[in-house]
Amino acid sequence: MGLTRGQYLYRVLAGMACMLAAIGFVRYAYAPLMPAMFHAGWLDPTLAAYIGAGNFAANLLAAMAAARLARRFTAGRVARWSLLLGVLATAGDALPLGTWWIGLCRVAAGCTAAGIMVLVPVIAVRGVATERRSVIAGLLFTGSGLGVVIASLVIPVSIADGPGGGWLVMGGGTLLCTLLAWAMLRPMPDPSEAATPEPICRTNRVAIMTLLLSYGLFAVCSVPHSIFLSAYLHHELGLPPPQAALAYISYGIGLAAGGPVLARVAGLRKAAVASVCFGSAAIAIALLSRNVTLVIVSGGLLGMAQMGMVPIGSLCCLELAGPTGHACWWGRFTATYTLGVCLGTLAMGAMFHAGLGYLDGFWMAAGFNALSLLLAITATWMRVKPPACRTG
Repeated sequence: MGLTRGQYLYRVLAGMACMLAAIGFVRYAYAPLMPAMFHAGWLDPTLAAYIGAGNFAANLLAAMAAARLARRFTAGRVARWSLLLGVLATAGDALPLGTWWIGLCRVAAGCTAAGIMVLVPVIAVRGVATERRSVIAGLLFTGSGLGVVIASLVIPVSIADGPGGGWLVMGGGTLLCTLLAWAMLRPMPDPSEAATPEPICRTNRVAIMTLLLSYGLFAVCSVPHSIFLSAYLHHELGLPPPQAALAYISYGIGLAAGGPVLARVAGLRKAAVASVCFGSAAIAIALLSRNVTLVIVSGGLLGMAQMGMVPIGSLCCLELAGPTGHACWWGRFTATYTLGVCLGTLAMGAMFHAGLGYLDGFWMAAGFNALSLLLAITATWMRVKPPACRTG
């Protein structure tokens, strides 16, 4: 029996709320709040980069564990735990207890983001007709962009007395989203979650591994925009902290638009190529211009590219590995993406420590983007089979 219109609508709204909270508030609010934390003396650029890397390292480990935890405790229950942890992490960041405390809260935030990113797409497409999956996946990940937009609008007016106010607002928003999505995340066992993933044939495995590598390399090239856009605008282009935080809204708009726009490109693997091309354009603008408006626009393009890749990657896992392999392979994609962001953030921190600047980070991004594009194009040439085929 298919979903009713009301159930379908709630599935979309609840999934968007999960992404809005876990990605937009818990994970990415760190970027627009960074200038205020610098100004308050809580962090400096090098420490901020290393703490960001710790966040993504935790995200990596949690992504690797999410599918196994879901098979043991159900995906809904693990997703609920993830959101509650996110509420505690954002509220904890409001306390000025030192660098190690901020780092610990960012580690918890990374676990929240991984649990939601891996499991909510699996929950959201459960029982949805094949022809509607790309629509629901695109809308689902729009929530991430909306979260960044809301955070970028709210943070500038909530940091008058310091960054703590911004973190408290993010914690309150995360709690509201958790309450909205709670019913969808009920601990309901699903046969495809409990089943051991079926092996896939060699051609599908090569295609999915090629996309996996492209996905991970793209993660590295996204770091200068997704993590350091506000800091770059503040330090290099002279915007004060509130305006630098507000400028991050362009990245959020790109995140919101990327899924619905790029997930509709004919052919999932062609859509991955289109996403990486948007990223190429964003990096080129940042390298060639110091015009504040153009740099802000480049953040929007990178956001579109990034959130185009995410639903496309999830749907490719479903297409190539089938329902029983979806959570497992999507967990690997999320872990690989997180590893790429973690390594990229560590590289940026090392650059700052060595006296290099933000533009050097954009040059690094350009190199990894070229490799990602080459692999994405290669994957489009491969012939694949239905996921029911066996290895051989």
